Amino acid sequence: MDQYLSRVGQCVRVRDGANLALLFSLQPLKMEEADLARYVHSKARNYNHLEDECRKGLREHDNGLIVAVAHRLAALGHLAANSYDDAYKSVHNCYNAIMDFIGGADQTAYMTPVFVRILNDLREVACIADKAKPERERLSNPCLRDSQNSITRGFTLVKKDRKPLSDPSTRKLTIFAVTNVLFKIYFKLNTLQLCGKLINLVETHDTMENLTLFPVSDVVTYKYYVGRLKMFEDQYEEARECLRFALQYCPRRCTRNRQLILASLVPLEMALGVMPSQKVATEYGLNTLVDIGEAVQRGDLRSFNSLVQQNRPTFIRLGVYLVIEQIKTVVYRNLFKRIQQITESTRLSVHTFQAITSWLGESMDLDEIECILSNLI
Repeated sequence: MDQYLSRVGQCVRVRDGANLALLFSLQPLKMEEADLARYVHSKARNYNHLEDECRKGLREHDNGLIVAVAHRLAALGHLAANSYDDAYKSVHNCYNAIMDFIGGADQTAYMTPVFVRILNDLREVACIADKAKPERERLSNPCLRDSQNSITRGFTLVKKDRKPLSDPSTRKLTIFAVTNVLFKIYFKLNTLQLCGKLINLVETHDTMENLTLFPVSDVVTYKYYVGRLKMFEDQYEEARECLRFALQYCPRRCTRNRQLILASLVPLEMALGVMPSQKVATEYGLNTLVDIGEAVQRGDLRSFNSLVQQNRPTFIRLGVYLVIEQIKTVVYRNLFKRIQQITESTRLSVHTFQAITSWLGESMDLDEIECILSNLI
């Protein structure tokens, strides 16, 4: 405990926000903190005693910081004891203390990384607490909904900072980080209608003209979520633009993140007529999407339907199922194009199309075939 408080005090004295954020972090629980976690667990039930120890170790520092550290330690103890509801309450109290601490003083700019770390922990611990609840309570995600309200206040705090973006101490430089946490909550709670208002507040002329001033990871994550949102709204061109941006600026070493981006981007590209290369399968393991692309190119309706049916749960989980369904139009186009090339005729019988689609496992009456042809034309 003494060693931990000494490290916190040292970071505060030298205004080292990055290392202070690591000291506040709860996820993942660091192995070197195991002894501290066990010690704090024995004290966590008596918060006042824990706060007294923090006051002794940080006596020359601000009261708000002391309270935040005490709540962070209490959360650590509760997590070690698998008391997730208590852990969430402690993280929430820590977040509120940090908000109060940085909200009223200009000299606390170094605390911005701590603020971002704690709001991420707040969401993560809220998810853990909700998952540990009985099934009826779990479905309503009470802790996550509660954290949403608090993080929204944090967004307002960041947005209202009047310092220009060129000032390294402005809290506005974290606006994408805060927005990304809210996006994760909205997607989890299926409240995507709230995203539009948030995007309007973020995408001001000043912000979008100075993207290079923000951390690349925050901007890439933001573009990824906006791209997925546009995809759900059937705005495929805008979605593709956002996801291409995210892929372009996502470092190649971040294979998992690039895989997530491509899982949404590749179906969009296919719906717009661009098929994936074999590289997508070999480097990122998206073999199914490459197989679907090959089926689309061949106009192989049977293989396409089989692949979609086999992987339907995965596509639904990734949020691309409806886009995959849209790709079927391209399959029909390529199939009917092949039929025309084989027959070498400019006048084609609708019965021919019906017979071939039936042979490929999709029985349709003449009206349906005519409807597909009309839409393709």
